[in-house]
Amino acid sequence: MVVPFASVLLVEDSLPYARLVELLLEAAMPGGVELDHHETLLDGLAALRERSVDCVLLDLGLPDARGLEAVAAMQNARPGVPIVVLSGRDDDELALAAIRAGAQDYVVKGRDQSPDGLLRAVRFAIERRRAQERSEDLLRANEDRWRTLTHLAPVGIVETGPDGRCVFANDWVSELMGRPRNELLGLGWLAAMHPEDRAAFDASWRGAAEGGGEFALEVRFVAPAGRERWAHVTAVMLRDPWGGPAGWLGTLVDVTPAREARDELRDLARTDPLTGLANRRLWDERLAFELPRAARSEQPLCVAALDLDRFKPYNDRFGHGAGDALLRELTAGWRAVLRASDLLSRLGGDEFAVLLPDCDVPGAQAIVARLQAAMPGRAEGVGCSVGLVRWEPGEDAGELLARADVALYAAKAAGRGGIALG
Repeated sequence: MVVPFASVLLVEDSLPYARLVELLLEAAMPGGVELDHHETLLDGLAALRERSVDCVLLDLGLPDARGLEAVAAMQNARPGVPIVVLSGRDDDELALAAIRAGAQDYVVKGRDQSPDGLLRAVRFAIERRRAQERSEDLLRANEDRWRTLTHLAPVGIVETGPDGRCVFANDWVSELMGRPRNELLGLGWLAAMHPEDRAAFDASWRGAAEGGGEFALEVRFVAPAGRERWAHVTAVMLRDPWGGPAGWLGTLVDVTPAREARDELRDLARTDPLTGLANRRLWDERLAFELPRAARSEQPLCVAALDLDRFKPYNDRFGHGAGDALLRELTAGWRAVLRASDLLSRLGGDEFAVLLPDCDVPGAQAIVARLQAAMPGRAEGVGCSVGLVRWEPGEDAGELLARADVALYAAKAAGRGGIALG
């Protein structure tokens, strides 16, 4: 079976001219041409939708079409197919209009016209189609390689349009966000971002679009089941041949383990290792936050300084191990007594402090009394003295804690185990 050199769709309502074209192509093309002839635009469109061809020869004088509207219809039926317009009018303006409408060439037909122009136009159209197919095959192969590489890459890769609508996301992005890839297309990937992080992300994105075309930040993504993952997002703007924005290419690296380790280290730096209570660093941070809040809200705030009575004799008698165990048991009991908003801190040795926001003096006295009553049964003589003060407007943290210490010394001087107000 001989395979034709090319396939051509001829849409021409003149049967004699259609026959002439057929003979010319058969004689000029090595291997022959598979010619599919139709007399109306409607039939030609149906044939083109059914299968592609190397070239379309399109008459502008069809009975069911008006001028160049036939060119647009053919393009919509099979985008990319070369179209050679056939016309009985030797009109440069019409020819230019046909080219602007998407035709590749314009050939004047008639008894006095040489067939060379038609044959050259068909050859050019067929070669263009061949080159286009080779380019498309190469592009598809490159895209397949690129997508294979991105799916194997140990990072998330996202490509979006200029408006942020996702056109591609690899498997790592799907894993990171806890959603199938088809749900991430369009704006689905942005919907997976933690609502509290969208403002910072949008600001970085706008800044990059108006400036250097690159941005990076860390944001959270939330899976449907509620799992949160932190990602370091880096994005660079893709540009079209004229330098305009064509989209964004981004990478996402899961930094959740690193952030968790960093948070753990931060907590260790702010926590007393023996009791698990807040240490002096966290105490100072929280007090620096609560004092301005109390000033704004005009709500009371109290601080209690606590010191264990007769703890050193207990430690000397039973050993440091027993003393440490007593501190752990004691502070666990104290935490059970306090409100969720209160902060219990170990400032050193057997010295503690309690921050009581939104609490007046009578309320603070009741809480402190419960702390004194929560001493472990095996404490054997160990008690607790307390100095209690209410914050005065304009007073800084150092002055407040100093007054609490003075009140504590007064409580211990009065016989231990008491509460002194400062």
